[in-house]
Amino acid sequence: MNKIVAHCAFEQHAAGVYSCVHCRGAVKLRKPYPEPQTVFAVCSRGQPPIEPGRIEQALTATESLTRHVLAGGGNRDRTLSLNIVQVCGKCPKLSGDRCSACGCTLPLKTKWVGEACPLGYWDELLLATGSPLEIAGVERERKKREG
Repeated sequence: MNKIVAHCAFEQHAAGVYSCVHCRGAVKLRKPYPEPQTVFAVCSRGQPPIEPGRIEQALTATESLTRHVLAGGGNRDRTLSLNIVQVCGKCPKLSGDRCSACGCTLPLKTKWVGEACPLGYWDELLLATGSPLEIAGVERERKKREG
């Protein structure tokens, strides 16, 4: 793997959590949180996206399952789920059937009512439904992104 020290272009996902737009490598920083454009890191450009670690994936899955059960275990309309999958298919964070931004598997994340894209790519589709659960999911992920 060729690594270079680069002034990477970072995206902020939550307070103190950034990922490189080139290698998808996640960087966690302590307070005070710097602006993404000031973060330097060793980058492996051109490598496949790096998924969140197993512990982070387990926590995300537990949170999603808890929300799903508390919301009554409902699934989205098939058409909406398929539209969401199409959006994910164009995303550079997609790695097989898993999102490298959150670590979730698409077959579940796209079906469950109230789940939203951590990067905001589904917002327009979900808000158009008018469903309180879908709107709550979008708002939850927006708050995380804003820190």
